[in-house]
This record gives sequence, structure tokens and C-alpha cells, in this order.
Amino acid sequence: MTLKFFPNQYFTCISCGKCCGAWEIPVTQDEKDKIEKLNIPGHAPGKNKYFTGSRNAQGIYLIGKKGGQCVFLDSNNLCLIHKHHGENAKPLACRTYPLDIFNWQDDVTSASFRYDCPAVASQNGRKISALAKDISSIAKELSRKRKFATAEYNRKLKPSLKNMRIIAAAYKNFILDTRFRPSMRIFAAAKLLDFHSEPENSSDITEAGDCFSRDAIELVKRSIPALESIISEAGKPNFHQRMVFRYILSGFIRSDEESAFKFLPVARLSRVKSILKFSLGAGSLGQISRHLPDTSCIDPMESAEGMEWDENAFDIYWNYLGSKLDSLHFCGYPCLNLSFEEGMQHLLITYPVLAHFSALLAKSDKRKKINGKDVSKALSFIDHTFSRSPFFAIRHVRKMTKSLCSENAMAQILKPLP
Repeated sequence: MTLKFFPNQYFTCISCGKCCGAWEIPVTQDEKDKIEKLNIPGHAPGKNKYFTGSRNAQGIYLIGKKGGQCVFLDSNNLCLIHKHHGENAKPLACRTYPLDIFNWQDDVTSASFRYDCPAVASQNGRKISALAKDISSIAKELSRKRKFATAEYNRKLKPSLKNMRIIAAAYKNFILDTRFRPSMRIFAAAKLLDFHSEPENSSDITEAGDCFSRDAIELVKRSIPALESIISEAGKPNFHQRMVFRYILSGFIRSDEESAFKFLPVARLSRVKSILKFSLGAGSLGQISRHLPDTSCIDPMESAEGMEWDENAFDIYWNYLGSKLDSLHFCGYPCLNLSFEEGMQHLLITYPVLAHFSALLAKSDKRKKINGKDVSKALSFIDHTFSRSPFFAIRHVRKMTKSLCSENAMAQILKPLP
């Protein structure tokens, strides 16, 4: 298989233990049986108390938690299975993280790092290319366990995966083109997506070839003066647009894995109330996620106004977009079965969401300048939910995301941003 990944991604495990506590760890019956036979200090072999059956998948078990962490994690945040029996003794889910790996129907294997991992979000360590052999090995295992990935452009247009990779590469080329300021790249991408949604332009998609990228960037270059004018003349978002944007922002923040939200109806009701307050502009990041600070005195939609930005604060974000576009992990089976169009809208809205989220973090710390740490922290939350939260696959949420990517709304949202 051909291996596809964006090269500017980095990772070296820092033993923070986040991956062993924040999420459920699924294992197959075979993996469970093998682990139960291992001699692991402090864990009696053959005891089923370390596993529970999954409610969502037959034949899948979940490794138990103690104090919110995997029962096989020691006091130094090291995996006891790995420590005493080597990496290959661990379940596939553990060996794969923080990689997302998918085998596609066109014999392409795609890989990207998950930016919800603190080590990936720090942009330090080994390049993803150093893991090519590991990726190929895991891809072979995955090919025997789950279906091959595919995606469609929209509900009417279904070009080949090859064509969609050409289109995604075109978006990547000008979104990462530093000759244009950040907001302009995002706005141009939204406008190009809108251009190709018109029936008379559908042939550009179905017949996308080697010239597509060149033609797209030429169209963007010609349109820059007009697009700049649209943004500069844009007014402020109206009440409805502001509420919708805050609601979408809350979707990127909230964590569905927190145990209180699973078992306590009162906690669920409390979160709904917190999200409603946040959507109306009176809530706080800290009320939605216990890992975030109190921002109750700051309107999320006004947080970025008047703020300064460190020159390289957004570098990690452009690598993030590159990883999504090179891998196609923003649509299809890898991303909530969204179409290419829906996935691009989902991806583009992360820029203003990230900017306002980062600004909220800086303002909560009484700073007027947004730095790389703010962006990395915000991005770790955004990527955690990006392709995994069913919230974004809900029909009304998809409609809201599309409405925010329209010319008027997007210009208004982007106006105060770099």
C-alpha cells in the first residue's frame, strides 16, 4: 500500500499518562486472554476483574480503571505490560496511539498524529516518517479487524478517492501558503468550497486532475483584493450567529468521556445548563470542562478583539491542517462519515474556534498576547473531539457549521483575527 502522511508532525512519549486515563481502552477477546496469562506484578493472572464488557460492541472488553487511570499503569505513569513484557504485548489500541491509521479502498494507508496528545501538541520529538515501518505493521493488523475507509465529495458528487486527494492537496497548497495572511487563507478556502457547490462547477470536482491545484491557487490570487474588501467591510455577527458560533465552540470543548456525565443525570443536566449559558455569552470554559480556567467574565465572541499574537503561535495549527488534508482524516469513515464538503467546513471552522479559544485562555491569565502554549492547549481539546464526537455529526450541527462558513458569517467571524 501507498503510505500518505504530512511530514511535519512530531512525537516522543513523555509518560504523561493522559492516554491511559482520559479514554476507554478497548481490547479484543484474544487480547484479553493473552493479558490475563501474563505475569504482571501486583496483578493476579486470570482475574476477570481487570476487564468489563463493552456496551457498544460485542466481543470487545474495556480495561478497568483505578483512580481514573488504567489498572496497568504504575505510579510513574509507565505501562506495566510494556515494562515487563515489551511493547508488542500491549493491546493494539495502546500500540497505535497517538496515531490515527486508516486503510483506504484505493490501496492507500493514511496516518496522522492525534493532536490531543500533549507530546504531539508540543511539536517536539521524532518525525512521523521515522515510524513508517510501525505504521505499515499496524495497518496490516487493522486491515484484518475493520472495514476499509472511503469518502464521498457530497451526497450527489462521488468522484474517485484519487480525485479527492488531488482536491485536498490543492486546499493544502494555498491554506499553508504564507504569502497570504491566515484569515485570508481560511476565507479563500471557504469561498472555493462554495464555488464548487454550484452545479455548473461540478465538473471541476468530478474531473479534477493535475491542473486543479494550479487553477485553484490562481483563482485565489486573483480574488484576494475582493476577499480582503469583503472582510474589511464586514459588520459584527448578529445575535443568532454569535450564539451559533459559541455553541459550536462549546462542542469542541466538552469531553464526553468524563464519568460523571455517563452515570449521573444531574451532572448531564448541569452540563446542558453550562453549554446554554456559554452559547448565550455568559458561561465559562471551566463550567464545560474541569480542565479549563474560569472565563465567566469574557464573551467568547469578543475574546480575540484587541489581542496580540506571538509571531509563531499558530505554527502547530498549520501542521495540524496539513496532517488532516494529506491524510483525508477530515471526512468519510475517519471523520464521522462526513462528506468532503462537510468535512472541509468542519475543518475550516476550527481556525476561528482555535483563535477565540486561545484568546480566552490568554485573557483568563490576564495576558494581552496569545502564545504557542495557548494555541497548543486549545488545539489538544479541538482535536480530541474533531473526528470522534458524535455531536458534530448531528444534522442541525452540520447545518450550523455550514452556515458559519457562508461568506457573510465567515467574514464577520474572521474580521478581528490575524
